[in-house]
Amino acid sequence: MEKQKSKFLNKIPVYETSGRKKGEINLNPQVFGVKINNNLLYQVVTAYQSNQRRSTASTKTRSEVRGGGKKPYRQKHTGRARAGSIRSPLWRGGGVVFGPRKEENYRKKIPQKIKTKAVQMALSQKASSNQILVLEKLVLSQPKTKEMTKVLDNLPFEGTALLILPQIDESIKRASRNIPYLSILPITSLNALEILKPQYIITTKEGIKLLEERYGK
Repeated sequence: MEKQKSKFLNKIPVYETSGRKKGEINLNPQVFGVKINNNLLYQVVTAYQSNQRRSTASTKTRSEVRGGGKKPYRQKHTGRARAGSIRSPLWRGGGVVFGPRKEENYRKKIPQKIKTKAVQMALSQKASSNQILVLEKLVLSQPKTKEMTKVLDNLPFEGTALLILPQIDESIKRASRNIPYLSILPITSLNALEILKPQYIITTKEGIKLLEERYGK
């Protein structure tokens, strides 16, 4: 299996909402410095994507096709093959035999140990790429989009971002929902797919502490 050794950054800067640096924070190598196994990450990410897939394709059987209650023509002396209903699968517009029925199950089971390992690898990949930004704390004066945008504009990143918080209060949720490049998740709902999708991860000092407590065992 292909393994990639991540460049572990022992310390990363901590920012205030104004964008000013306020010290550094140490990262736990058990969470942010593990070896990256690309094959394992691929399997976990595709499993999450498969679990989000919904079976929507559906066809009608002959009993569900509308019409066809009357015999289309008499049985004999027409020169045509016998037919009892236009709902027959042999007829155009009739029922479908062995077609999709919204019953496909695409779910794949992921063991808990593999889930945890994949999250560690995803966080390690972001850390080694300098794509984790840590705030001292995140408090908004008003639950408005312009307040959240002001905080994001002060941070050194460009592109999409995932905001990971210990708890998501209503003011931050309301201030963030109209920002197209930002998504929000509580730490309890985190998985490898959600970490890898955006370009950057934004969290707080408390968020780093909880991540290390949750995934550092």
